[in-house]
Amino acid sequence: MRPLLLAIFALAAALVVAISGLGVLAPIWGYLLALAAAATYVLGLRSFLPSRARAGARFWFSPRLLEVAAVPLTAITGAVVVLNAGPGPLVVGVLAGWLFLVLGLGAWLDAAGSRGEGPAWGPTILSLLLVSVPAPLLVSSLGPGVPPWLVALGVAAGTWGPGWRLVRMAGGGWRETAVVALGVALLLGISAVLALRASAAGAVLPAALLVGWYGLTGVASRTRSEAPALPSLGFVVLAALMLALTQPA
Repeated sequence: MRPLLLAIFALAAALVVAISGLGVLAPIWGYLLALAAAATYVLGLRSFLPSRARAGARFWFSPRLLEVAAVPLTAITGAVVVLNAGPGPLVVGVLAGWLFLVLGLGAWLDAAGSRGEGPAWGPTILSLLLVSVPAPLLVSSLGPGVPPWLVALGVAAGTWGPGWRLVRMAGGGWRETAVVALGVALLLGISAVLALRASAAGAVLPAALLVGWYGLTGVASRTRSEAPALPSLGFVVLAALMLALTQPA
């Protein structure tokens, strides 16, 4: 994998998303440029895979490419959604810098770890970056006036890709881990709707769901010989909901 080349793709995508968030361009052009940046970055991710896995037309519809692209595309989508609200230059700069780290450093650490290479601190930093990816979509999905179905969709979409990658880091096939991550994402989407119906709101709710998602993902990452027991799953969900419901008014 060529770290410098990937860093250039990551920087270009972050700058495009930031420019669209500053309101310099009309919204439609900002969305089109962000889509083009995401597509270009996915092209650069081909270097993540061995040559035999990236040859032929079937590569572009392969589950392996989806697994590699799920986290970056989730990060780009979350950043675009948040910046569409015009949060101001400071937030735009922070999101652009975060996006560059996720797309550049995160993908490089992911590739190096898959090959048994990279620095000793790589897995820790990669896990922290993956945990941060759902945050923008969780914050935007749980805003005031968002329909329940969109809340569930936003939370589930924001947690599935990073959850898939986190579970895969613990071992297992891509199909099994994708199904497990999808189950966790759907459970989080339902929990978000239930929490809102129970009058939970404010900045603590996204944090509570993020804690719940990370806990559920950790439980789901255990090996088959240590199959997660139902009480463990229930404890994680209960802890997240209690955090959301007991926040200060």
